[in-house]
Amino acid sequence: MKQKTVVTIGEHDMTLHGVTVRSRPVTENDWDVLAHWGSDPEVLWFSEGDNVQSYSLEEVQGIYREVSQATFGFIIEVEGIVILKLSIRILNLMN
Repeated sequence: MKQKTVVTIGEHDMTLHGVTVRSRPVTENDWDVLAHWGSDPEVLWFSEGDNVQSYSLEEVQGIYREVSQATFGFIIEVEGIVILKLSIRILNLMN
């Protein structure tokens, strides 16, 4: 039987912060907030349109783990409250 490869979130160490706003890397410890957003139809309407009502935890983990292999993922906090997940992809437009 073929063994399944476990992929984790691609990590980095970039952070930015001001007086009240801070960005930090997305980690494997963020599943509670990511799963909450992934199961909220109103949040999904803005990111997926009206054809997705909810994702399971396993689906959310698969999505974020795959995307993080090619992007830098950030959690944005204001006064310690998580308000946003942001991904930045660096494109090599010269090649």
